[in-house]
Amino acid sequence: RSIAANSTRLVAVSTFDELNRAIANAQPGDVIELNAGVYVMKRNMGTPVAGTPMQPITVRGIRPGAAIIESGAIEGFHITQPYWIFEDLVIKGTCSVHDYCEHAFHVSGAAKGTVIRNNRLEDFNAHVKVNGHPPHKWPDDGLIEHNSLRNNSPRRTQTPVTPIDIVGADRWRVTRNYVGHFIKWGSNGISYGVFMKGGGHDGVIEHNHIACTESDISQEGVRVGVSCGG
Repeated sequence: RSIAANSTRLVAVSTFDELNRAIANAQPGDVIELNAGVYVMKRNMGTPVAGTPMQPITVRGIRPGAAIIESGAIEGFHITQPYWIFEDLVIKGTCSVHDYCEHAFHVSGAAKGTVIRNNRLEDFNAHVKVNGHPPHKWPDDGLIEHNSLRNNSPRRTQTPVTPIDIVGADRWRVTRNYVGHFIKWGSNGISYGVFMKGGGHDGVIEHNHIACTESDISQEGVRVGVSCGG
C-alpha cells in the first residue's frame, strides 16, 4: 500500500515485539503497518511521541481484517499524545474475567485529533474510552468512524458497559459505526451504546447503526442506545 506524501516512512511489523518497538521509536508522519497475522497483546501500549496535524502517526493493518490483535490488557492502546490514527485493525479482548478487558482504546489527556477508523473491536466493557485530565488537558477533536464495536457474550462486570464512552472532550464526531451486543450482566444491568457526557461541547453522533441487544445473547436489563448524560 502507498503512504501519503506527508508521511516520512513506512514501518512494517509482523510480531507484537516489533509493533512495540515501532511505536516506541515512532516519528511524526510514520505509518506503522501490521502484516497479516495474530498479535498477542499482554500489556497496555502507550503513545510516547506526538504526531502533528500535517504529519500524524498511523498504526494500520495491511488490509482490513488481516491483522488481529488479541488483547489481554486492561486498556489495550492508551493514547496520550496528539494526532495518532488507528485503522483497519481487529482487536479482540481475550480476558476470561471481563473486568480485566476494559478498553481497546483509551484516549486521554493531550491526545487531541485522535482518529479511530475502520476497525473491528470485540469483547470489551468500553471499547473506546475518551476522557481528560482536568483542568487543562482534554483530547478534543477526535473521530470514530466506520468501526464495528460488539461483544460476543454479556459482560459480567461491575464497571460501565459502554462501547463508545466520551467524557468532557470537545468536538468529537461519532459517525457510520455499528454498535451492538452491549449487554451488562451484573451490578445494575444498565448499559449504553454511545455516551457523550461531562460537559463536552459540539459533539456529533450521526449515521450509526445501534443494535442494543440481539436474540443470541439477549438478557434482562436496560440498554440505552444513545445518551448525552443527565
